[in-house]
Amino acid sequence: PAEIFDMNVAVSPTVTVLPQYVAMAEGFFEARGINATFVGVANGPELGAAMISGDITTAGNIPNNQIGLINAGFDVVAVHEIVSSQFFDILVGSNIDLGGETDWVAVMNALKGSNVGVVANGAAAEDIARSLFEEAGVDPDAQTYIATGLPDTTLAALSNGEIDIAITFDPAFVIAEAQGIGYQPFSLRDGEGPAAVLWPSLLATFSREYAEKNPAAIKGYSDAIADAVQFIQNPANRDRVLEIMIEDMQFNADLAAPMLDANIGYFNPTGEFNVE
Repeated sequence: PAEIFDMNVAVSPTVTVLPQYVAMAEGFFEARGINATFVGVANGPELGAAMISGDITTAGNIPNNQIGLINAGFDVVAVHEIVSSQFFDILVGSNIDLGGETDWVAVMNALKGSNVGVVANGAAAEDIARSLFEEAGVDPDAQTYIATGLPDTTLAALSNGEIDIAITFDPAFVIAEAQGIGYQPFSLRDGEGPAAVLWPSLLATFSREYAEKNPAAIKGYSDAIADAVQFIQNPANRDRVLEIMIEDMQFNADLAAPMLDANIGYFNPTGEFNVE
């Protein structure tokens, strides 16, 4: 690279940041001129605050958090589509009997009045939950939305009956299935649900000011993420990807393989936007 760019890159405890970890471990960032430092964030509001303060150069952001930042006066732009499916999905407690119903409208009507676990109140997961109920013809205010945080604490809340359902993200689904904590009657990630919540969910975002001043850095970062996704999706690299998930990302060794299998097809190998 003609120039080296220092970047603070947001990461969170979810499989969707696997491309960033692979780009770091396999030298794709370095090859593209990106000197990346990882900064951990736990949820959308925390991420937004870190972007506004300048502590983070770039983050994988979901559109409704991005819109929230813009509405708050912080102009952010998306430059690369990392995940081409919905980031969040629905998880129903194993004690909730839906009678085998899988149609999303019927499911959401059956869940009227539920206690709903969300990552943080007023953030993206609650937005998704409210949209699901509203699109199914259920008053979104008829439910109670409880902030349960990340997958581990959300699964605990589901297991002890504090919540009936959750809008969460992996590894919650893999763990819930393995331990019998919950199930998915339908899957937003697989395109089952209202059009209002079916969109590419993880976009590489920068402040507009940074993007306009540093086009070479933007291209370097985007190319490195594309390199990483293509590496991940190459079957010859499976063992190395699992090693990164276990050693670098600290995922449970027993869950790494099923989590990779459940998510590998959602990554975008080019980063081109799904305009539709």
